[in-house]
Amino acid sequence: MYREICYTFQKTFVSDNGVLESDTQTAYLIAVGYKLLDEPTRVKVIAHLLRTIEEAGGHVQTGIHGIRLICPVLAEYGHADTAYDLLMKETFPSWDFTIRNGAKTIWERWDSWTPENGFQSANMNSLNHYALGEVREFMFARLAGIEIVPGFAGKRLCLRPLTNRKIGFCKASYRSCR
Repeated sequence: MYREICYTFQKTFVSDNGVLESDTQTAYLIAVGYKLLDEPTRVKVIAHLLRTIEEAGGHVQTGIHGIRLICPVLAEYGHADTAYDLLMKETFPSWDFTIRNGAKTIWERWDSWTPENGFQSANMNSLNHYALGEVREFMFARLAGIEIVPGFAGKRLCLRPLTNRKIGFCKASYRSCR
């Protein structure tokens, strides 16, 4: 059934040159991250994902459904430097932009506060929100290199940081139930 779903998805939503019907970062991330593509198509789709990032000035343009996939997908398929560039991007919209503008937590929206507009209305503007914080899994597993071995939660870890010359230091810890 999985193969049939993948075949139907690819036939229905992906052009021969790898452009998805919805030409967005989120669409490309879901197709690649959920492994809905054969390898030749995946290579083309990743190229279009990289294009959308470049066209956005090196910024993330996804929300809750793509955010948890963007850095892991890029790293898994040979573009860890792009993932780290997204993490460290200083301009809006980005995680580092929020930090440089006083954030101590992850905001609900990229534009919860901007120098031009100040704070958005209190409606849907949490300054301590989970959605954009999905990146924390990538930060622990790849940046800090602390991965829980599947099937051995709380018992075994794999320590394997994915280093990057732009990030000179990372500190993280893991507290086991043991």
